[in-house]
Amino acid sequence: MTLVHPSMPARTIKEFVEIARKKPGELNFGNPGTGSSIDLSAQKLFQAADIKLTNVGYKGQPQAALIELMTNLMHFEIVSLELALPHIRAGSVKPLAVMTDKRVADLPDVPTIAEAGFPESTYLPWYGIYVQAGKPDAIVAKINEAINKALQTRKCSASSRSPTSQASRCRSPTSPR
Repeated sequence: MTLVHPSMPARTIKEFVEIARKKPGELNFGNPGTGSSIDLSAQKLFQAADIKLTNVGYKGQPQAALIELMTNLMHFEIVSLELALPHIRAGSVKPLAVMTDKRVADLPDVPTIAEAGFPESTYLPWYGIYVQAGKPDAIVAKINEAINKALQTRKCSASSRSPTSQASRCRSPTSPR
């Protein structure tokens, strides 16, 4: 999900790109970590759009950067829908596009990044489950069984079809909360 402050005159990614091209390096982007999926998505977009934003580093999912976006200290953010949605609904941030390949049900009027003109910037999230090397096969099998059982639940199954699904929605009954 790409976001700007409501006072930013851009209503679309293309309009934001036009503004950014006129101010190379003057607008900033809150980055949760070099090499993170958000960073790579942003860099793909910036390269495709031929824009330069100042990279401001934050640790992890950019809650702090989102606060700075809401207070108009930051100019551009890419965050998860789950993090952004309450602030979009409150009007404290403005969505420009979703980074997924399909529109999201919660924001049907917000175009995908491809629809906005930057198909090479589409981000398709994936999740992995890892265990420490050397774990007994019985424990790995039990973990696998619990994950598969959770994925069969109606709530998890429905959310996993959504382009904004998050692993936190798909907890097994035995996983820690």
